[in-house]
Amino acid sequence: MTTMDREVKRAVLDFFEERAPLPGESEAERLAVGYLDAGLLGSMAVVELVVTLEDRFGVRFEPEDMQSVDFRSVGGLIEVVSRLRAS
Repeated sequence: MTTMDREVKRAVLDFFEERAPLPGESEAERLAVGYLDAGLLGSMAVVELVVTLEDRFGVRFEPEDMQSVDFRSVGGLIEVVSRLRAS
């Protein structure tokens, strides 16, 4: 994992942890959490998440990014942001 990926991972995890602890005993379990399906974020918090990540990392989520399966889990979201940031 690159420094850039670690920065994205930390930012995403911090966003969630500021609201409530992510379920799971291990980091792998927390990264696998389907936060949308679990209802961990309401619609306004999802908008805040998107805006926060776009501003912090200078990326723009396209509709297809937000509709992807990856966007629905914590770890997948980290991958989406890392991919957008690298391009």
